[in-house]
Amino acid sequence: MVAATTAPQAELCLSPDTEYPMNIETLIRRGADAHYTPEYGVKTRRLFPWGGKVNTKRRLTEAGCMYVLLEPNEFVEAHHHDEEETFIVLQGSALLVVDGTEARLDAGDVAYIPRHATHSIRNASASERFQMLDMYWDEHGASDCSLG
Repeated sequence: MVAATTAPQAELCLSPDTEYPMNIETLIRRGADAHYTPEYGVKTRRLFPWGGKVNTKRRLTEAGCMYVLLEPNEFVEAHHHDEEETFIVLQGSALLVVDGTEARLDAGDVAYIPRHATHSIRNASASERFQMLDMYWDEHGASDCSLG
């Protein structure tokens, strides 16, 4: 084990008043403590931004990530927004519809959703959960107010 008395703050992007050695548990969000909220008609767990820990707003963009859980036959209704998205499928199968075109997603698949594209996703199973990570980002750190 290497003893740490000081650390290069710029490389770690941590607060200058961070104490060392650091308690690594402050950098981990445990699944057992997960809090889900209903969004888009399904259960979601927002991963980023992480209040009090990670600010994902940058000069050119703002990003976020959430864990999405669709129970059997559950779906996200068709919608659109100014963020681009990437879905990373962790478990199960789902039917993805983007601007009227359908495709099946399975564990290990990655899908890109362009900005302003109308999209929905439905769990394709009557008995298994569908789980994915949804990573999203906007343009130049500002939302498109034209969508209301």
